[in-house]
Amino acid sequence: MADNFYYDENWNLIEGTPPEEKEPTLDANGNELQNWDNVVAVKNLPVKGGVDIKKGDKFTNITLTDDPAMINAKSKKNGKMVLKTEFFKKVG
Repeated sequence: MADNFYYDENWNLIEGTPPEEKEPTLDANGNELQNWDNVVAVKNLPVKGGVDIKKGDKFTNITLTDDPAMINAKSKKNGKMVLKTEFFKKVG
């Protein structure tokens, strides 16, 4: 049985398997998004069963998902939504 070792960010030898590095969540302009960021729509988007998102609509206090291409957001018009990051840019 082979032992697994890796080096941490301070070059310390650690026994075990390294933690997986998560791909960053990027907005339409390539800026990294974090939990509680604010975003704005870069184009009009149709919403099935709800009110369409207009270019410039702002979503505050987003949260990240396990998928780096998606974010959780809440809208006064549509309630809780899962949005594709490619249609939003970070503001503020």
